[in-house]
Amino acid sequence: MNVQQAIEEVKKIPIAKVYNELWSADVPEGETAQVACHLHGVGEDNLPSARIYNDSNLMYCWGCATIRDTLQLVKDVRQVGFKEALTFLVETFIGEEVDWKAKDTIVQAKADQELREECKVWASVKVKRIEELIDKYKGPVLDLNATLDLYLVVDFLQHYLDSLSEDQVDKYIKELQKRLISHARQENG
Repeated sequence: MNVQQAIEEVKKIPIAKVYNELWSADVPEGETAQVACHLHGVGEDNLPSARIYNDSNLMYCWGCATIRDTLQLVKDVRQVGFKEALTFLVETFIGEEVDWKAKDTIVQAKADQELREECKVWASVKVKRIEELIDKYKGPVLDLNATLDLYLVVDFLQHYLDSLSEDQVDKYIKELQKRLISHARQENG
């Protein structure tokens, strides 16, 4: 089964069936059901905080404030990526294997999207670090140039993360940090 076929087939798997498999539960298929979601808090949901909507094949958890389809539910519960979640669903519920070798733009797009999401998390850590450096080296008032430098970093990260490797971005940020620190020291004497 190619990836595109696998995605279409996975959409047809009842979410209650997937929920039952992942959490060894016995939620009836075909009905809307209030269920526990062990993905928020300390990992134990004693008061059911989620609802399975079989008509739309979605699950909504008020504790997580998240809507999940079958694929997202597997990704979140098993803490895996798109490829692993799709493979699990196809093998467990359809009994076939996914042909990952076939060229598939959907799979590549999903993988690229996950990589971008990871880069955004990484970038937010870097931006936070730069903000800390600015706070550390600023005088009583943050000067306009340092503020503009921070905006340049944020703008850079937003526009170029997709095309640069982590090492390239890290090198650029280190150069900007040096410039910010040098500038702040000159301003503060």
